[in-house]
Amino acid sequence: MTEAPAPVQHLTADNVAAWYQQDDVEMVVGDALDPSSSAPLVIGYARYRKGATNEITLPYDEVLIITRGVLTVRRADGVAT
Repeated sequence: MTEAPAPVQHLTADNVAAWYQQDDVEMVVGDALDPSSSAPLVIGYARYRKGATNEITLPYDEVLIITRGVLTVRRADGVAT
């Protein structure tokens, strides 16, 4: 049985319907593609103000693609920049 290939979608930050900010953290996040669309994963965008920090701990693996600037992540096994 052969599955039909999924259509290719070009997603940008313009696809984010709503941006969310948690408390006074200087960042906003938003989903461009979420599980309600029957996609196998969520695709979102985040915008951090220069120098912004947060203490988010995720219970799952995350893929980060940095398109501008520098991001430092502190993990149990060290720091990655």
